[in-house]
Amino acid sequence: MRTAISFVFAGIIIIIIIAVLLFWFRRREATRPRRLLSHPRILRCLLPYPSARTAEVLTRAGIRAKATRRLASRLRNEGLSVPAYFYFVFNKPRGRVSQRCEVGKRWMSRTVYDALPAGFPRVAAAGRLDRDTVGLLLFTDDGSLASRLLRPDGKHSKVYEARIRGRATDDQLASLRFPLEDATANAKLPVVTTPARVERLAPDLLRIEIFEGRHHQVRRLCKRARLDLVDLERVSFGPLHLGSLAPGDARPLSDDELRACLVAAGISPGHRAQLVLPLAARVPDLTQHALDAALGEI
Repeated sequence: MRTAISFVFAGIIIIIIIAVLLFWFRRREATRPRRLLSHPRILRCLLPYPSARTAEVLTRAGIRAKATRRLASRLRNEGLSVPAYFYFVFNKPRGRVSQRCEVGKRWMSRTVYDALPAGFPRVAAAGRLDRDTVGLLLFTDDGSLASRLLRPDGKHSKVYEARIRGRATDDQLASLRFPLEDATANAKLPVVTTPARVERLAPDLLRIEIFEGRHHQVRRLCKRARLDLVDLERVSFGPLHLGSLAPGDARPLSDDELRACLVAAGISPGHRAQLVLPLAARVPDLTQHALDAALGEI
């Protein structure tokens, strides 16, 4: 009887020891990315913002590029009373996609991130423009601001100038204004968009203002109206305007523009600061040798 009880207690102790070891191992692995990214060899390549090459090298250590960029922003803002972020607008040229070129997706090589001028970090674009649409894109690593400006609640409009072949009839203009029914994978019923505002600027040039960001919304409106669309340019997004910014150029937001964006997003202007752009020095790329050395030291 005593022998059986001893075996039971021994089994319980072994199970407890295994559970403790598993908990310790999982906790250690959970903190490994932060410990690695906080290593001096890595940190010098992360701040103020990591390059595409650095993010790609870190994926080989099991750290996703998105996590790398997010943690870099957090490390940069540690100890600051007011978090500071990058904010700038870019005039997207034709032939560039708005998605990032991730590892294993080389077919997406011509992206807006590769076209950014020197000194402007590859922070995320707030929203997307398709390959053939040109115009204004906002870039920021302030995820809260970006998500609020992109909410499909109709508060932050997007204005496009559409050049068409020929002259639009009154019926075609009425068709552009009529709401678009958009079925999505997660909605049981089609989403009905807010009616667009349409203004004729010239016989072959229309100003179209929409209040959501449905997939190819303006192009689909033009297709439904049987308009032959030649060129499409986004000229404003919320309180931001493209102005005279040349294709392929970027500029930081002015103080007034940043304040207007924060107010529009329901964020107190005193709770954000803007980092100076363009960056004076290029952030060095992380090499595989530096990564291996850091892994051996943590």
